[in-house]
Amino acid sequence: MSLTVREMYGCVVMAMALMAIPAGASAQAPGRFLVSGGGGYGSADARCDNCVGDRQGGAAGYFRLGYLVTPRLVLGGEANIWTKRESLGGASTRLRFSSVSATAAFYPDSAGFFIRGGAGLAMSRLDVNARDSSLREDLGRGFGVLAGLGYDIPISRRLSMTPGVNVWRGQIGDLKALGQTFATGWSQNVIDVTIGLTFR
Repeated sequence: MSLTVREMYGCVVMAMALMAIPAGASAQAPGRFLVSGGGGYGSADARCDNCVGDRQGGAAGYFRLGYLVTPRLVLGGEANIWTKRESLGGASTRLRFSSVSATAAFYPDSAGFFIRGGAGLAMSRLDVNARDSSLREDLGRGFGVLAGLGYDIPISRRLSMTPGVNVWRGQIGDLKALGQTFATGWSQNVIDVTIGLTFR
């Protein structure tokens, strides 16, 4: 089968037009669920009525579930975690800051850039493991907020690589361990840089 010059020209024009369409646009069809998860590095700080914060680095991760309401708006939920492990003498401690939030993400254009915000529950937890005993204590819970931005880099029609930067904060109040209050006016915040995969 042979093509005329005009037909070949038409095929080239059509191929160029298809390549010019942002890869994320076809993946942004309304009525579709999005699932995303990933991890990276986080810098955390905490303050209370009688203490001053000192930023600490640790591992960060997230899991998101969303629904495409429109091609530019995703409503859903998100869980974030930051954790740091240290050894003190013969004991190992792990501090965890986490949050669970209802979120909204907005895509300003048909490309993959988005901004996101939300609010929900913030939590603090401490795990201590010694030779003969262990302690797992939920220190407190309170109101949390988050904001972030990211970019979906298409890998295939349904899969994107998603780097992002997030800021989340929790106002916990009183921290308690073994039934005793050891800090009041506790607040915590995390700035993290993550990379993950998003399925549509």
